[in-house]
Amino acid sequence: MSSFFDSISARVADSGKRKRDNSRGKIFHCDCGQPVFFHNTACLACQAQLGYEPDLGEVRSLAEGTEPDTWVLASEPKGRIFKRCGNLNTPAACNWLLPADSAETLCLACQLNRTIPDLSVPENGELWRKIEAAKRLLIAQLLTLGLPVKPMVEEGDGGLAFDFVGTSVDGVAPLTGHASGLVTLNIKEADDAERAKMREQMHEPYRTLLGHFRHEIGHYYWDVLIADGPFLEHYRKAFGDERIDYGEALKVHYENGAPPDWANHFISTYASSHPWEDWAETWAHYLHMMDTVDTALSYGISPKAVQRDYEPFTEAVLTDPDDPSAQDFLRIVNAWVALTGVLNELSRAMGQRDFYPFALPAPVVGKLQFIHRVVKAGSEQVSRDETVAVTIDEPMLMAGAAAAQNMQTQEQGDAGQSQGDGMGNNQGQNLGPSSTPEGAPAVGAAPAAAPLDNAVAPVNNNVAPVNNPVAPVNNNVALVNNPVAPLDNTVAPVNNPAPVVNGVNADGTPANPTTPPQAAQQPVPAPL
Repeated sequence: MSSFFDSISARVADSGKRKRDNSRGKIFHCDCGQPVFFHNTACLACQAQLGYEPDLGEVRSLAEGTEPDTWVLASEPKGRIFKRCGNLNTPAACNWLLPADSAETLCLACQLNRTIPDLSVPENGELWRKIEAAKRLLIAQLLTLGLPVKPMVEEGDGGLAFDFVGTSVDGVAPLTGHASGLVTLNIKEADDAERAKMREQMHEPYRTLLGHFRHEIGHYYWDVLIADGPFLEHYRKAFGDERIDYGEALKVHYENGAPPDWANHFISTYASSHPWEDWAETWAHYLHMMDTVDTALSYGISPKAVQRDYEPFTEAVLTDPDDPSAQDFLRIVNAWVALTGVLNELSRAMGQRDFYPFALPAPVVGKLQFIHRVVKAGSEQVSRDETVAVTIDEPMLMAGAAAAQNMQTQEQGDAGQSQGDGMGNNQGQNLGPSSTPEGAPAVGAAPAAAPLDNAVAPVNNNVAPVNNPVAPVNNNVALVNNPVAPLDNTVAPVNNPAPVVNGVNADGTPANPTTPPQAAQQPVPAPL
């Protein structure tokens, strides 16, 4: 997938010469010629069915296959056969495709869901729709970057899962965060009014669902790409030593605020609180940058055409100026600076907040380059792993094509709690990556970190399980460094043999209630 990085750098370099180059870009068309968009399920002009094919990274026109409920790409009637995601006709309105012979009923993005909101609560359907729309944008970008995206099967397997939950029956509002591959999102973050209220209360310049996802996924990829790996010492040089006491660091941050000179070293005040948060905030901004530059180039917007002089960043600010991709990275980050300057002015012209209310000091650009190097390395490793998997499976394909194809499909899917959203929002506590730093409390301990005002309106949300043949994450393990009472353990874990939406099985029969496992006694948190 390194071709994406090569492509975007070349497109930036050539942006002043060509009108538009949509190679691996963001512009999609129905076969009738009508422009269509990422979330579309049907063309409004010709009524053709549309689906997002994640391997191609494109929304494509569909034609019915020869078997019921199967589809082919309209332009490739003799090509691969697909089926639609089982969440198409739910509030999630998922338009993704998966191979017709897959044992799964949900697409890769929806397989990641461990818990969804209770759809018997009227407002939850709309909240879930917004959450899934943002999550699909996240997963599509991760796949485009070539990063590993693997559903969690059991605790500790390195996979990824999502819990979308609201206030428990005991009145406990969950904090958005990450722990050992599980990303938890308070569904009230999808309520525009509630999110705006929280942004004002927390004095944040920016707060979005996609920003939350990009921040939390940064913690996940710290576990996957940094922890105990070859980049760890380089990470510590760029971001600091993550082994310093996390709970104490946040306590100091919330009591004293950010250092006076934080803007000279960090992308946000929250990033200054601890090296884990600096990584997650900077990671989120890296994803913001890459996706926005890619989108602008796809639509023919040339950073070189910006009529304003910016002093470009040079090799002097990079953590590794001799890296082979250093010049490519500089092209991208300098294009980002030019674009955000124009986009901020456009926002002001409409009386809106700045599109990107942040400045990039030189040390942050160095950290962004480090993340660029890590992402490229992760992408290249995934490509090597997929090549090996295909080579091993070739004899099986000859002997039994269908069985081998199913196995390959599964292989190709392989790939702390913080309320920061990648836009400088210091609104919560990080559970930290799955490894506990030296000097930090052991798993199950609750440090006396100063909590934030979590003024989220309660919602009646007895969470319904989703269809996902994933063993539930062990609910008997307390989350690391979490000064908040545990989530309501009456939530049924996911491991259903058939889709369950709003308490109804796929065949229309009532779903049998699931008895949750008995949770271990949790430590009493410090008074809030």
